[in-house]
Amino acid sequence: MVKKVWFTADTHFGHRRIALYSRRLFCLDDAERERLAESSSMIKPNWGPSWASVARMDEYLIDQINRHVDKDDILWHLGDFSWGRKNDLVSAARRYRERINCRNVFLIMGNHDREDIGRVFGAFHDYQEIKVGKENIVLSHYAHCFWNRSHYGSWMLYGHAHGSAEEWLDAHMPGRFSMDVGVDNIARLTGEYRPISSEEIGVMFSSKKGYQVDGHKPKP
Repeated sequence: MVKKVWFTADTHFGHRRIALYSRRLFCLDDAERERLAESSSMIKPNWGPSWASVARMDEYLIDQINRHVDKDDILWHLGDFSWGRKNDLVSAARRYRERINCRNVFLIMGNHDREDIGRVFGAFHDYQEIKVGKENIVLSHYAHCFWNRSHYGSWMLYGHAHGSAEEWLDAHMPGRFSMDVGVDNIARLTGEYRPISSEEIGVMFSSKKGYQVDGHKPKP
């Protein structure tokens, strides 16, 4: 059986304030939702959701991975996997990784990841180029304006911005074969905080023409 290849990013497991920054209302209780809706008090350092809400977030995101990604599939996580104190970061990452059923989880390092958590995964990279079927795919935590073989229709997948840059990128790079695969942007596109498969991305890109301005010959 052919393995499916999946992509995700920016889960931020264990990060207390990411639910506020990225407005992950699904994990907050009613009082926290009301507080978040009130004002900019959400950014004050003395307030954040309860640890019970963080646990709900973690459980939901892990359940979504396990519901979609089979144990023998391949899952690329494009950075900002988990959060923790410096002396607990590796063990925290390991605890979250052990709850994911997929055997083949590979990490692209994000700005909140440390190199020593790489040993928790099958492999880890700062940047990687892969091929899935006929598609050449460039993987990074950060969005690129230019990437290898973009003029031949290769894909560029990334995270980091939690969906906040997509409108700007669409306006400045119309038809681009690139996208934020982080859970917040996938929720914006599909209504679910979950990984996205290479097949789904292919469908989304099928109506696009690509975009390149780097002086190379464009894909015919």
